[in-house]
Amino acid sequence: MFLAGVNLLIIPFILTYSLNKTTYYNKLHWLFRFTIFINIPALIFENTRIVWLAFCIIFPLVIFLGIKNKFKAFLIICCIAIYSFGIFQMSPQSTNRLESITNNSYENQPNYERLLMWQSASNMFIEHPIFGVGYGNYYTNYISEYRSPLAREYQRHPHNTFLEKLSEAGILGGISYLLLILYFIFNSVKTFIKNKNPINLSYLACILAYSIGCLTDCLYSSYNLKELTYIFYLFTGIYLILNSYIKQEHQYE
Repeated sequence: MFLAGVNLLIIPFILTYSLNKTTYYNKLHWLFRFTIFINIPALIFENTRIVWLAFCIIFPLVIFLGIKNKFKAFLIICCIAIYSFGIFQMSPQSTNRLESITNNSYENQPNYERLLMWQSASNMFIEHPIFGVGYGNYYTNYISEYRSPLAREYQRHPHNTFLEKLSEAGILGGISYLLLILYFIFNSVKTFIKNKNPINLSYLACILAYSIGCLTDCLYSSYNLKELTYIFYLFTGIYLILNSYIKQEHQYE
């Protein structure tokens, strides 16, 4: 999951610049395209379903916004879809994982357990709506009071970042987290519409991919995944610095 999560954050930038010929030298432009070409099989063989879903949204979005010729954009999306379909046929395990996305039965343990954990986190929030149970206290309360009798796993987080914030920090922490993410999305959309700069589009794709990843995992607290949040906020800091320079340049023009 960690490697898939790193790809989730980095590939939106690579994809955006692979479509922008005017920004870099031609060789680097083709290097980005080659990187996308070899990373699609890597993404599929990692068997991380939320990453697949994220890129099903991010790839068409970036391609349609990054290419003026919409017919060309449509053809590129079709080529990527056909290429991805062919890669899936090479891996029965990946195909089975793909087919399991909508299976919420008891036999499909990963999906079923997530539903139970989401219900437990929701109950925790309902009983502690203002301040939650306190940061770092999710697991203790989950084990002692809120774990479903149908659960077969002992997870230390609810596999959903927003539900984790609601359960541990209540409405105050949950809304604060949501407003922060929405601000970053709104800022990147507003600036991209105004400047049509690939930096804004690449960050928009990155934060959307990150947000989608947060729907089925807790990227703040997971022992081997919280580093993804460090990487994301590193990218956010770089983006905000670059964005300030972009605004200054447009003011001087």
